[in-house]
Amino acid sequence: MPKLDLKTLDYFKNMNYSTYIDSLTNVVNRENIINYTKELVANGKPFALAIINVDNFKLLNDSYGTHVGDIVLSQLASIIKDGVGLDGVIGRQNGDQFMICFHGEHSYDLIHKKLKDLMDNYIRAKNDLFQSLNISVTVTIGCANFPSDASDYDTLLMKATKALFRGKTKGRNCFIIYVDEKHKNIEMRKNVEITTSVMQEIHNITTNPKKSLEKKVVESMAYIINFLSLSHAYLYIDGKVMFKKVKEGGKDFTLPNFDELADLLDEQGIINVNNYSDYKETRRSFHMYCAENHIYSCVIKEVTFAGQRLGYLLFADSKIKRVWQQNDRNMIAFLAYEISFLLNK
Repeated sequence: MPKLDLKTLDYFKNMNYSTYIDSLTNVVNRENIINYTKELVANGKPFALAIINVDNFKLLNDSYGTHVGDIVLSQLASIIKDGVGLDGVIGRQNGDQFMICFHGEHSYDLIHKKLKDLMDNYIRAKNDLFQSLNISVTVTIGCANFPSDASDYDTLLMKATKALFRGKTKGRNCFIIYVDEKHKNIEMRKNVEITTSVMQEIHNITTNPKKSLEKKVVESMAYIINFLSLSHAYLYIDGKVMFKKVKEGGKDFTLPNFDELADLLDEQGIINVNNYSDYKETRRSFHMYCAENHIYSCVIKEVTFAGQRLGYLLFADSKIKRVWQQNDRNMIAFLAYEISFLLNK
C-alpha cells in the first residue's frame, strides 16, 4: 500500500526530515506527533486518534535484551505504516507506544473496519517477521474520535487511553473504540490496585452468609468473566462439572483430559494458554480439544486443600487469543483458594 508523503502536509513541509522523524522507527517522533495532533484539534480538522501499545514489551526486553526490543519496534512501525498507507500519520509516542492520526471524519463502523484491517491483515498477518527471534508480538489499540468524542487534545487523549486500558483488561491483542456509555467511568489504576479490588469483591461474594454455595461460586465466576471479558468458566470436582458460568449464547465445553495436562502445571498450579496452536505438536489431543470446543485461550487452575487436589477451575475465551497477565492469573488463583475453603467448611 502507498505511504503518505509527510511533505504534502502543511505541518511538515518546511521542516527538515531529521527534526521530525524518530531515528529508530522512521515514524514521526514524540514531540512532533503530539504537536501535529494538537494542530489538527486547533484547526478543527476531524480525525480518529489511535494509540497502539506493544503487549508485554518490558518482559520482551528483559527476556531477550533491548537490541531485540529495538528490532521489534522498528519492524512493527514499518508494518503499521504499510497498514495505514495514505490514511494518516504515524508517530512514536514513547518507548513502546505509537499514535496514529487517521485523517477525516470516522463513524464507528468506518474506524472499526480500518482498525480490524490493520490488526488482522498487517500486524497479526505479518507476525512471521518476528519468528526468527522466536517470539510472537501482539498489540492493544485504543481509539477515540475528534470532535465527536472530545473538543480538546487532553480529553481526546484521555478517552483513547481509556479505550486502550479497557483493551488491556480484556486480555490485550485487541482494539477498543471509545464509546461514552461503556467507557466514561473507567478508572485507570495500577495493576496491583485493580487486582486487590477484584480479590476483595470475590471475597465479599464468597463470605456472604445469605448466599448458597452454588451462588457464591457461580457469582464469583461471573464477576471474573465480566471483568476480563471472558466467555466460559467451569469448576470441575472429582472429574465432573460441579458449577459453571457460560455467557449467553455460548455453547458448553466438553471435559478436558486433566491427567494429560498435569505436568504442564507451574509452581502456582496453573496452565495459561495464550494460543492453543502452541500445543499442536507437543499436546495433540489438547490442541484438538481446544479446536473442537472453539477455545482460543484459557487458564486452568488446580483447586487444592491441605495438599490434596480437589479439582480444577477453567476460565476460557472463545473469541480471541489472549495474552494472559500475572494479575489475571492471580485473580483466578485467589478464587480457587476461596473455593477450596468453601468446599471444606
